Amino acid sequence: MKRIIFFDGDGTLWYPKDTKWSTQPHDKYNQLDYRDQDFALHFIPTPNSLETLTQLKQKGIKLILVSTTPHEDSETARQEKIMKATSLGFDKVLDEMLFAPNHREGKGEVIERVLTEQHIAKSDALLVGDLYNWDYKPAKDIGVDALLLSTAYQRDYALDHGVQESEFINTIADLQRFCTNDG
Repeated sequence: MKRIIFFDGDGTLWYPKDTKWSTQPHDKYNQLDYRDQDFALHFIPTPNSLETLTQLKQKGIKLILVSTTPHEDSETARQEKIMKATSLGFDKVLDEMLFAPNHREGKGEVIERVLTEQHIAKSDALLVGDLYNWDYKPAKDIGVDALLLSTAYQRDYALDHGVQESEFINTIADLQRFCTNDG
């Protein structure tokens, strides 16, 4: 049973209302100046994400947002993640909201730091994301299990890079099978 689950934000816990999982979420960011608008006008939680995180939290699993940011200023990055998560209701189910530096190994660095600080074994951790290079690979490179959402924009690429069918989930609700004593 996993004790801690790290989640990517964009494309994993939330996605654009109009394109959902058909295109990468950052494509939508390039079209909007969402910082001057209500984030929730353009983005929605992915299917079953809020409900599933609520159930996982009730099981005592620690839930952490770890999202990459282009901001050099850590306070700007922190505020942006909090704004996004709060506008969609994730602040009520996440234990922490962290940001990773804007390079491919960034999430792995943050995950390792958190696991060390909290004295949690890598085998007790899981990362869930939507991108092979920015989510899955950094976790696997440090020895943490990872799952990818099966999206139109990433599935074939991930399969070509060795991701197994068993490492894909269709929605966040599929996490339940990885968070039981026999899963």
